Amino acid sequence: MNLLTRFSLWNTLLVVGGIVLVSTIQIAIVKDSSKEVLEDTTKLTSQTLMKQLYERANHSLRYFSEALVNPLYMYDLESTYRLLNPALSSKKVDAIVVFDDNGKIFHEAERKITSYGALFDRTDVLNAVLTEKRDYSNETKLHYELATPIFLGDKLLGGLFLQFSLTSIHGDINNSRHLMSDFTQLKLIQIQVITVVSVLFVCLMSLSLSVFLTRSITGPISDLVDHVKRMSQGDFSRLNKVNSSDEVGMLANSFNNLSVKLQLRTKEMEFLAYHDPLTKLPNREYFLQLLNALIRKRETQFSPLFVMFIDLDEFKNTNDTFGHPVGDALLRQISERIITSLRRTDFNSECSESQAILARVGGDEFLLCLPLLANDSEASTVAKRLIKLIKRPITIEGKELFINASIGISSLSASSDTGNDLIKNADIAMYEAKAKGKGTFSHFNAEMNNRLEHRSLIETELRRAQTALEQFEIWLQPQIDLKSGRVVGAEALIRWRHPKLGLIHPDEFIYIAESTGLIIPIGDWLIESVCRHLVDWSADLPSQFHIAINISAKQLYRQNTCEKIVEMLDKHNLAANRLHVEVTESLLIKNERKAQQYLKSLSDAGVQVWLDDFGTGYSSLKYLRQFSFDGVKIDRDFIRDIDTDTYDQALSGAIISMANDLGMSVVAEGIETATQEAFLKTKSCNIGQGYYYSKPLTTDAFRDRYLTENTIAKTTLALVKM
Repeated sequence: MNLLTRFSLWNTLLVVGGIVLVSTIQIAIVKDSSKEVLEDTTKLTSQTLMKQLYERANHSLRYFSEALVNPLYMYDLESTYRLLNPALSSKKVDAIVVFDDNGKIFHEAERKITSYGALFDRTDVLNAVLTEKRDYSNETKLHYELATPIFLGDKLLGGLFLQFSLTSIHGDINNSRHLMSDFTQLKLIQIQVITVVSVLFVCLMSLSLSVFLTRSITGPISDLVDHVKRMSQGDFSRLNKVNSSDEVGMLANSFNNLSVKLQLRTKEMEFLAYHDPLTKLPNREYFLQLLNALIRKRETQFSPLFVMFIDLDEFKNTNDTFGHPVGDALLRQISERIITSLRRTDFNSECSESQAILARVGGDEFLLCLPLLANDSEASTVAKRLIKLIKRPITIEGKELFINASIGISSLSASSDTGNDLIKNADIAMYEAKAKGKGTFSHFNAEMNNRLEHRSLIETELRRAQTALEQFEIWLQPQIDLKSGRVVGAEALIRWRHPKLGLIHPDEFIYIAESTGLIIPIGDWLIESVCRHLVDWSADLPSQFHIAINISAKQLYRQNTCEKIVEMLDKHNLAANRLHVEVTESLLIKNERKAQQYLKSLSDAGVQVWLDDFGTGYSSLKYLRQFSFDGVKIDRDFIRDIDTDTYDQALSGAIISMANDLGMSVVAEGIETATQEAFLKTKSCNIGQGYYYSKPLTTDAFRDRYLTENTIAKTTLALVKM
């Protein structure tokens, strides 16, 4: 081998060795760089996705906790279901639990609440929310959990627990990591192949090509890293400029698509965080921000500001009758009707200082802020116009629907009213309007707040009294046989003797017990107490002595009252004719078919059923024909002026005559004069009751006065009036 050959050989070997060495170093650098890029990209992607989850979760927690105040306070399961179920349908939400201030489950966002009333088994959540009254958060490998207390003013109503799944996020992170890893391995193989081929052809070109390839890989990846960093900072508008048709280009396009989708998702989330998705109106949180901004502008120079709380009357009946799609369409048309009908000085969608703000804050509730009205009179004019507008028929899917609205109005005072104060006051005034008969409006005043505070006090003490039922008492008012003049029965009235508030009249607490469902344990106590008195007095009672109890709607429709009464009679070994049941027309109207079924079961068991307050309803005669009553009770309104009013005389006489013809007994309540008694005797009324004979007596006083002498010839009804 000559020198040229050897030189060429050694030179070639040297160049090849140098190229191989350089290529090896380049490959090692690319591996280390790719590993670092892979770790940075994975870390930034994870931080971005988790940050978005935290923001979305906290937005959802704030929104739902505020929207749940009224449903939780009113125990409105349907509204709670409609509010929470769409969120639970998302694959990213594993669980939603609403619990009351005792830690008992109120709702789980499902139509069927399997755990209703059960104690929520997360003691750490209950301790943070109910005991420490603070927000709660916890992150595990699979879930991110949050909880927050729900307040009505300063009163703790309960709490909300949300559980978000981390499975999909971890999957996205792992997929991104695998994609980057596969891509890096592919490029390393390409470099090695190109290096070998280049050595065979041109050593110098091989070195240049390896450097070029290295730069062609690390350059786009650096651009992608910068892109990910921008996304992690919330900048989705600037896309990467990598332009190639290979895997790098595919990866770059994927990052650009991801950035565009994240930008759209972020805008959607921001909109949903401050707007109602159904009507596109501002939600409570956004309304409150705008309202507080208007209030702050009035701190230096006061001017009137009015807030209206609009609630659609009996909207639930529309949903139940025609379905939720029709109900949603109705809500959209109502909101559009309000927007388009108000004067431009009243409302405009821009919501500036000179314009009004309309928001949807609940299932059938709207808030309207009117910053330009001068006084209460102008506010009343707008309210009347809105009520008249909403009353107009609405046609949806060929059905003509009618709806009404009740409106509460509050105004900014010269003192330090806040947006929450105005909304709360308008809400209170709205319930005052509903109490006046619905379909009207009411202005807030301080007396309303006092009544609300008193109601809250009574409700709180009533709940506490469920563990001390001995606070309740039964008082009896005698009933007189008008023919013989002897006592034949008694009407029992329930009284609540509170240890601090004293004797509380039924008018103050029975309607609260009805609305909260507390009437059920009170009613159970009442049935057993009446049976116990009958047993205690059995030695002094003739065989036909009766005590009747008034069954409320909650008792009749939410528990098997018939079985309860029969069970108590059997427990105390009492005959069925010892106990009568009295119902009002308003109870029958709620569900005539079920009412007829339940009352027939009572009659079949031997318990007499009477119709109370006869003549005061719209369909009393209809119910006499439809239900087999054993007797009727003439309302005291017909008796009060019977000695002077010929109209009341004619009505009372007609009722008594009709009942006698139908074979029913008649009780006249509210007799206060001898003239009233004499008239009823001439009309053959069976039984009389009222202050003319005796005021209500405690059970001991009644026993001492009427059951210690042998003066009871025949006894009939004792009505428990609640």
